[in-house]
Amino acid sequence: MSSYTKSQLVIYPTSRAIRTRIQSELKTDALLPKIISIGEFEKKVVVVENRTFIDQDTRTQILNEASAFSTFKKLHIEREFFTFLKNSKFLFSFFDELSVELVDIKTLDTYDTYASYAEHIEILETLLEKYKQLLNEKNYVDKITLPSLYKINHAYLSTFEEIELHLEGYLNSFEFNLMLEIAKIVPFKIQLRTNNFNTKMVQKFKELGIELENQHDYIIDLSQKSIVSSIKNLDNKENFITLSCENQITQVAFIKKKVYDYINLGILPKDIAVILPSGSFTKLLDLFDDENNFNFAMGFSYKTTPLYQKLSAQYDYFTDRDLEGKHRLQRHEVDIEGLKKSYERWNKKLSVEELQTMFDSLVEDKDDEATLIYNEELHLFSKLFKNLKHQPFHKLLHLFLNRLSARTIDDTRGGKITILEVLETRGVSFEAVIIVDFNEGVVPLSSQKDMFLSSELRYLAGLPTSMDRENLQKYYYQRVFDHAKEVSISYVEDEQNQPSRFLDELKIPKNSKKVSELDSILFDTHRPKIHYQREDLRLEYDFSKINLSSTALKTYLDCKRSYYFKYIRKLEAVEIPKEQNSDRIIGILLHDALKSAYEKKDAYFDENELQFEIQSYLYQESENQANLRFLVDLWLEKLKPFISWEVKRAKDGYKVKYIEEKFTIKHDGFTLSGQIDRVDQKGNYLEVIDYKSGKIPKDSQKTLENSSNFQLQFYHLLASQKGEVLQSYYYDLNNGNLVEDNFFDTKLDILYQKLEDLKDNEHNFTMTDDMKKCTYCPYIKICDRIL
Repeated sequence: MSSYTKSQLVIYPTSRAIRTRIQSELKTDALLPKIISIGEFEKKVVVVENRTFIDQDTRTQILNEASAFSTFKKLHIEREFFTFLKNSKFLFSFFDELSVELVDIKTLDTYDTYASYAEHIEILETLLEKYKQLLNEKNYVDKITLPSLYKINHAYLSTFEEIELHLEGYLNSFEFNLMLEIAKIVPFKIQLRTNNFNTKMVQKFKELGIELENQHDYIIDLSQKSIVSSIKNLDNKENFITLSCENQITQVAFIKKKVYDYINLGILPKDIAVILPSGSFTKLLDLFDDENNFNFAMGFSYKTTPLYQKLSAQYDYFTDRDLEGKHRLQRHEVDIEGLKKSYERWNKKLSVEELQTMFDSLVEDKDDEATLIYNEELHLFSKLFKNLKHQPFHKLLHLFLNRLSARTIDDTRGGKITILEVLETRGVSFEAVIIVDFNEGVVPLSSQKDMFLSSELRYLAGLPTSMDRENLQKYYYQRVFDHAKEVSISYVEDEQNQPSRFLDELKIPKNSKKVSELDSILFDTHRPKIHYQREDLRLEYDFSKINLSSTALKTYLDCKRSYYFKYIRKLEAVEIPKEQNSDRIIGILLHDALKSAYEKKDAYFDENELQFEIQSYLYQESENQANLRFLVDLWLEKLKPFISWEVKRAKDGYKVKYIEEKFTIKHDGFTLSGQIDRVDQKGNYLEVIDYKSGKIPKDSQKTLENSSNFQLQFYHLLASQKGEVLQSYYYDLNNGNLVEDNFFDTKLDILYQKLEDLKDNEHNFTMTDDMKKCTYCPYIKICDRIL
């Protein structure tokens, strides 16, 4: 440990490293030096006179302005601001990289031997020049222009007798040159560790005449360009444990087991870390953190907040008004009808003031972190309103949601075991480390950054290549391993996933042995409950004390066990909200449209009038739903014969007496009930009508005895209380035909016999012998039937 003076400045790579350093000194009486992160140090040590550091949104607007030249279109990046906003990050990434590596864009063509990128480079050069010119005109400075404009803040440096930098990973060319300049003003030391993966940084020191060996800890005097001290690191792989897992859930169990093992070894929870190569694992691990043992240093995605989910639900329902979206809105207690009215403005182009009002109205005035982040992002986003006001509001909301999704919410629950990503390990160390998802393509994470130039051209120009970026990740992992006493690594191994080849580079043996005890860590094992598998299930049950519908009777006749579960045990099938199939949706809409029409009039004598009533209702219900509107138009054509027949019936004296009416009657000791689609009246006689937009039930002489569908017979009995029923029909909406049940009277007699059988007080609720009826039965698992 270095001996610090009061006027010494110590620079760490991250705020976490600073907190760790301070906590380690709390138990001592030593005076702490001034401690700062490298990011804050660079802000303080460089100044640009008469310039303002520009924010990212203003940068984008100026870059868009700079792209107003004819050849820019050859980059195939749209200048329309909404699109440009999403693609500008690629341009900035390229320009920023050139700047910090001190590579002049004019020199790139000298490395492009075959002129493969000549035209693109020329266009980018023009864009960069115009962008810099606009920054100068507006007195702005950014990451691109800083290296050519900055001055050293001598007043700030004069307050320190010595500066010490704890270097983790890599300093770009601008940063390295900056440290060299500072080293000429104040004594400047660098602490770093070398391994196989930071050779590019080692090369920078070699160019200064400082030769560094692999696997050493160094303190370098940058002012004197000399080595102050060096210690060789031991390469110990005996503390490594690796495990092949079937999936990510097994890895969660692996984490919990290793935490338990390490604590039993006497390692304190605060000295244990779980490293997640990908942030996507966070949600899964948090899901199983029932004990709140974990502290997620990276926080949680803003997407997990109720505020974001409510906003997202409103936007998703705007784009696709499906059943699932409607249920999401109901979960978030959104006024759906009020929201639909506001959607009219969502399609409009609003003024800057109107945009501000709309975004303000989407959030309540609360003092929680999610609302504060919303308001903070909105303040920044509002700077773009002037450029985006020609876009409808819903597009701006989509863009704003994308911005919010990049933010995180702090984990404030106080778990003792740290969960972090590998970048957050810079400058800190742990006694025990657990790393999951150590798979090829994940560790190291494959780089997708090489845009505009090939890797070969980047190498020749002195720009970081994809291999350089992967090596930087490997350096961080290697450093974590070197400082830990215990290391556990897991990975998913199956047909699609293989362990990372990085394990071979580290000479860490792979272990494909499965650990059976992991299975019971996350999920309690229970003895299986008794299934209703026995043949007989005899119960006393009185059908005369219930309201019996044709649907309930059909269920009983199809499968008595199913009736038992649904009507006696009241076991309702839990349905995940999802879109119904098209036939069912249109069937419901047709019923509702006819109900709406005949609630206004009991008869129509003009085809156009009835067509208008049906079409108006269907169009209203299918608004903003292109697929449904297509089906509606098909059905409006299909309904023409039906509409003609309806007008003919009206002229023949038929009127609609009851529409979607519920009936209940006493019949032979039973209470029968049901809702009839329609009952027509002509003179003193009634006709029962049941609409069918799909297949019409039909029996044959062969199937008659086993029939379970007595819908028309039920409706006949129910309507009889209102008058004499002359006939009962299925009304085929496909062609306008009234279809009789050819075995109506015979089935009515069978119904009487079925009801007579129900008078027994004891019933055997057996399972059906017809396995086909189990296919869509919600109780198939309970009955333990496998098709």
